Amino acid sequence: MGALRQGLEQVQWVRRVVDLSTARVLEIGCGWQPIIPILFSVAGAHAVVMTDLTRLCHIESFRATAERVLENRALIMEWLQLPESAFDRLVASRSAESLEAALKLLSIEYLAPCDMRRPQLADDSIDAITSRACLEHI
Repeated sequence: MGALRQGLEQVQWVRRVVDLSTARVLEIGCGWQPIIPILFSVAGAHAVVMTDLTRLCHIESFRATAERVLENRALIMEWLQLPESAFDRLVASRSAESLEAALKLLSIEYLAPCDMRRPQLADDSIDAITSRACLEHI
């Protein structure tokens, strides 16, 4: 629940300064459970890039995270003022055969391995950067 609440706060903070419907959001260090990228996708981000130094996220951990987000749908809808339909793509992503297919449904790209000390991203390609528990390691 701590990660979920922190993710909801991050979405709220970013929405204050960036129009998510046109934004490409980068999360540094998504780890095994990509809760922040999923929340940004559900909240309407145009695209999300999640990164890890080492590939940690797999289809099983993605599905577990998707289930956790869906279990907390009412809380998320209240915090972010979202309609129930905001979760349609997430529901569909649970039956994807691969992590890449699931993420594609959510407009999420996974870069791993990705060393953020030397990012492989084009200049001006990111509108917002977020990280929950990683920057202290960089």
